[in-house]
Amino acid sequence: MRPLEPSVRESDEFRETVDRALEMVVPLVADYAFVHLSEADGSIQEVAFQHRDAGKEPELALLLRELRPSMTAPGSVIRSALEEGQARQVGVPPGVMVSSSSNQPLKEAVDRLGPRSFMVVPLVVDGGTVGTLSFARFEDDRPYDDQDLAFAKAVAGQTGLAIAKAEQIHEVERARREAIAATEEIRLQARLLDAVGEAVVAVALDGKIVYWNRAAETLYGYPAEEALGRDLSVTAPADTDRAQLTSAMKALSAGETWTGEVTLQRRNGETFPARFTGTPFYDDSGEAHGIITVTSDLTQRKELEGQVIQAQRLQAVGGLAGGVAHDLNNALTGIQGFTELILQDLHPTSEARGDLEEIREAANRAAVLVQQLLAFSRRQLLQPKRLDLNQIVLGMSGVLRRVVREDIDLVHDLANDLLPTKADPRQIEQVVLNLVQNAVEAMPAGGRLKISTLNERIGTTQADSFHYFVRAGAYAVLTVEDTGPGMTDEVKVRAFEPFTTKPPGQGPGLGLSTVYGIVKQSEGYVWIDSEPRRGAKVRVFLPELAAEEPGNELSTEEDGPARILLAEDDEAVRTVVRRILEREGFVVMEAANGKEALAVARQGQFDAIITDVVMPEMGGHDMVRALREEGGDLPALFISGHTDDQLVRAGIAEGGYAFLAKPFTREDLLRKIKEILAPDTSGA
Repeated sequence: MRPLEPSVRESDEFRETVDRALEMVVPLVADYAFVHLSEADGSIQEVAFQHRDAGKEPELALLLRELRPSMTAPGSVIRSALEEGQARQVGVPPGVMVSSSSNQPLKEAVDRLGPRSFMVVPLVVDGGTVGTLSFARFEDDRPYDDQDLAFAKAVAGQTGLAIAKAEQIHEVERARREAIAATEEIRLQARLLDAVGEAVVAVALDGKIVYWNRAAETLYGYPAEEALGRDLSVTAPADTDRAQLTSAMKALSAGETWTGEVTLQRRNGETFPARFTGTPFYDDSGEAHGIITVTSDLTQRKELEGQVIQAQRLQAVGGLAGGVAHDLNNALTGIQGFTELILQDLHPTSEARGDLEEIREAANRAAVLVQQLLAFSRRQLLQPKRLDLNQIVLGMSGVLRRVVREDIDLVHDLANDLLPTKADPRQIEQVVLNLVQNAVEAMPAGGRLKISTLNERIGTTQADSFHYFVRAGAYAVLTVEDTGPGMTDEVKVRAFEPFTTKPPGQGPGLGLSTVYGIVKQSEGYVWIDSEPRRGAKVRVFLPELAAEEPGNELSTEEDGPARILLAEDDEAVRTVVRRILEREGFVVMEAANGKEALAVARQGQFDAIITDVVMPEMGGHDMVRALREEGGDLPALFISGHTDDQLVRAGIAEGGYAFLAKPFTREDLLRKIKEILAPDTSGA
């Protein structure tokens, strides 16, 4: 541990840094968060906090003040993280939920604000731990996971760098207060700043550069010998904000320090966002000699902020898409089912047959669109298996040859010994197909399309800088590259949003959105590398499969009629499923919810259960679990348009149940029923 100097802690830069860190995490990953710093005497003090509801901050202040002794005592989570420099995740931190205090307001604060999940990460500055950043959830039952921890570490890392910058600015201020007497003296003293990671530049009163440290060489691209003697305006683009420049010069002329975010320019003409601080310096007699400036590149921070905003936007759009898809699934199930029943009854030469087949095809097309919406919103129930990306690509050769036009050269570069991964093969095929179709559409005049695979290991440091939500580890990587016109930064930012990148008449615009949803739900990542006139390269990272997992293949043997218990709260869906099954000779008993189904099941013998997942009064998973606890080990088929429901995932993972997503066809339903029925029920 090393304490920060009081002057650094009291500076505006430090306060802005801490406030910015808290604003970044609340309410994105925490209901409230707070910062502790170590003191010179070994104690730990809370210096800042923020609650998602500003009205509750006084109560939070009481809670943190009263519980400080237990929260920072030897062996506590916060002190351990501070002393060991290691992040910690706990369900409920010791000393937070229980208090022996007789203070009634404190007890009430504990009841209302005591966290259900807690995470603390160290704040490291120049290799030393100066404090901790703590995250707490009290309204959300979900525990913090590794992805949350990776994000927390990234925020803490950026905060630590920002605190270091505050210390560096403090050093510059100290240099100013020492009132360097002459320009040569300035140059001599300023060499000490070469070790500082920020660009430090000293400018004489006439605007000429008299000192240029190594970090300035790296940041701007000018070697010191070329920069010295030139005007400071060489670092500013031609379209510099004149109002901001006037404000800065006014403050500096008045002997004040000026700090602000500005746009600067490198030697190659590239502009970048920066935090710029200028401070006048004087000699012993108080006469001004010039200005010392400290500049830090904000490019990485701006990218991180953009990623957070983009993730929030995608999550919001995905939630809307998933909700719409669920309602459409129920409607499409009825449309498809009743249409197929009518077609079965209709005479082969009936004039209405063609119209009905058009209705069925339209419903099928709508179902495909709904599945793409679910893929984007990551609300599909995937059926992951061990797979080899090379086999997926090679197995699609025939399909891809039909998709890729003759004026496009299709090239494969598949790695040997590619790492195995785990994903839904059909969905990964959809990923490959969508990426290839996008690449083909990007090359209307022909070109070269390359599909490649390789193994890549992402280290912890690389993961932190690559994406705030990327986990370190080994990945099998699929890359689809084209020689099309490429993408601007504006297009790349919105590439994964549905309906945003396709002109009218060129499809629904769900290609990359679907890829994003499938890959994220498969615990992977998608990265786009593209610039205008340089083509586009889309890379899909799928994590290595750690170990072989036993298969869980369903029997596909044909079975005869059986007694089926059908539980479904949507009357249209329930009716069409019953009629399809009865036409095949099955005996079907209906129930409108889980409670009714439980009562019906107790009164008769059944060979299988078909049940919706989300129903009023009692859901399908609870109903089937109750039957199994009573000794009724019936095979079960879950049907649902709510494929993101946690009960579905838990039920299939724990009970070995089959699942059929709405909407489904008559053939889909009958195939699934035959899969779950045991051979000895044939003819029942």
